Amino acid sequence: MNESSLRRVEFNHENTLHELFVSSNDLSLIELKRTNTLSWSMAFGRYLKTIRINSHPICSNSSLYEFIKKILNENVCINRGLLLILKQCVYLYPTKLLHLSFQHHLTTCLTNLTDSYLKYKYIRLLRLIINEIEEKYLLKILPLTNNILDNYHQLDISIIIVLEKLVLINSDVQLQLILNQKYDQTLIEYFKLHDFDDDELIDLCSILFQINLNKSLQCRFNISNIFIDLLNYIDYDTDTMMNWLLTPETGEKFLIFFLRLIKYLISNRDELKLQAGNDINKHLGGQRVFSCAQCETPLTNRNELVSTRFTGATGRAFLFSHVVNTKQSPVQERMMLTGRHFVRDISCKKCDVKLGWMYEFATEESQRYKEGRVILERALINESDGF
Repeated sequence: MNESSLRRVEFNHENTLHELFVSSNDLSLIELKRTNTLSWSMAFGRYLKTIRINSHPICSNSSLYEFIKKILNENVCINRGLLLILKQCVYLYPTKLLHLSFQHHLTTCLTNLTDSYLKYKYIRLLRLIINEIEEKYLLKILPLTNNILDNYHQLDISIIIVLEKLVLINSDVQLQLILNQKYDQTLIEYFKLHDFDDDELIDLCSILFQINLNKSLQCRFNISNIFIDLLNYIDYDTDTMMNWLLTPETGEKFLIFFLRLIKYLISNRDELKLQAGNDINKHLGGQRVFSCAQCETPLTNRNELVSTRFTGATGRAFLFSHVVNTKQSPVQERMMLTGRHFVRDISCKKCDVKLGWMYEFATEESQRYKEGRVILERALINESDGF
């Protein structure tokens, strides 16, 4: 029997089992027919989906939950049927997944799935979990971050969404720095270069928005970038936009995202006004002051100087613990003489001249003292008497 014929036989057997399960709703019969095969697991997964969609009374029966628990606590063949069963459990038992060996099965699937289609379905399952399950349960359900990174070298949008969610719930700065390198120069460019579904757009933007509320996480895009780029990318006419908003998969998520943004703007209106009205308003004082050589905007003083033994693109450079009146680029990874670093370019806020860089993260323990400190190139700054 060739492969095509074998698949047809398996599919026919699966359909027969599914019809039998639905018509009987008899768990003892389902157990009797049970085998560790794709046909049985697919038939049972489809059965769970059917009774869930139809709100069958058996869904609330504890015997069904115990039956599923028994199955998942045993050795289960890793296949498409298992993924379908796990998916239905997310809908049926969102608060009980810890008792269904979910983390074990998700980790096992992650390290053993090789088929590209199944890997895609697996990541979609993870996305469903992060959308449907309360955050307090996620760390005990999802596989470890390193396992995901090790098994998905090509980070498509669904994986990015899962990893950004892990950044959020773990407050994982290092993972965020890694993800910052996966984006293109702007968020809208990233949208355009990848195949996004509308619900993926909203999921990613919503998570990035929440990450921004924790300033220590160093998201590459700020809140205004996220919202403006989202609207520019959508760029729908009025009728299309209304249809989009009225679609359950996107409309509700977008509305929640929009309301969160409004709440943020209202809660931080005084701070935002201050930032908008005082672009160049800071001065550290001191007897010796360093300023931008181009426009004389004050940057720092001698008290903040850590070391003069650095080299930049123009020659000699100084390391400072604190500077003001500058703006930062997105995080970039650079290999330097002292090892691999994640840095942000520093420019004058008034005239836009690039002045140096800030060390965001150092991979070598001996270089960690640089983190949060700023290099200013000596040729691009002036030193003068302060006050």
